[in-house]
Amino acid sequence: MRRRRTIFTLAAALFAAGLAARPASAQVNTEALRRDVKTSPVFGSVDGNFTGRAGNVTGVIAGAGVFAGYHSGDHLAFVRAQGDYTEFDSVVKVAKAFAHARYNYALLGPFTAEVFTQVQRDRFIRLELRNLYGAGLRTALVEERSFEAFLGTAYMFEYEIEGRRLRDPEPAKVTAHRASIYLAPSWAISKSMRLSTVAYLQPRLDGPTDARFFDETVFTTDVLPRLKVRIGVSVRYDTEPPEGVKPWDVEVKNSLALVL
Repeated sequence: MRRRRTIFTLAAALFAAGLAARPASAQVNTEALRRDVKTSPVFGSVDGNFTGRAGNVTGVIAGAGVFAGYHSGDHLAFVRAQGDYTEFDSVVKVAKAFAHARYNYALLGPFTAEVFTQVQRDRFIRLELRNLYGAGLRTALVEERSFEAFLGTAYMFEYEIEGRRLRDPEPAKVTAHRASIYLAPSWAISKSMRLSTVAYLQPRLDGPTDARFFDETVFTTDVLPRLKVRIGVSVRYDTEPPEGVKPWDVEVKNSLALVL
């Protein structure tokens, strides 16, 4: 019980810190996290990483994160918080953070209801704040020991504050209603190695040409019973990015995760 309280206190504190700081685009690959939660009623981990980026910024970023989850019967919930920081020649190039919380409730058959919220910040792409709130259904397409695949659909409300622009010194505040559709396959390569990927498509409901695409593939291997190595590659594309920001970004992230 003490361990459980410690894990959730740490997760809640970091999640609240992210909200207070007003924290990079759209969603996060929750599939790799979801499987960890299913292995234990209470699960927690902390990790550190180095990231190589190309696109709006080229360089190396250091970051750290925390993850905590709970699973009991038809209920599954987890929270993930992450922060990254880079500084070159005393100039901050990238300073971003996000916190993501999700709750699932198993319905009849292969269907699961889910609600989620996320708060983000990314200074380099001039994103001062992005809040997401969503709800939808998740469907199991395949559930086997070595392979799983899920399809999810959701409604998502989005609130953004963009950074100051040259022609308009006032930050732009934007709200949008979006559909969020994702496909998430996962392969168990061996008992200690797994490959998971998730691809999101998020068009704006009142203007489908304004759409975001996000794909992240994560390879996870257990080095020790409580130590995991993760290698992730993510691609983000925005058809209508803020002024002066490239529409695409690529990240390659290597991280070590310590299971609490």
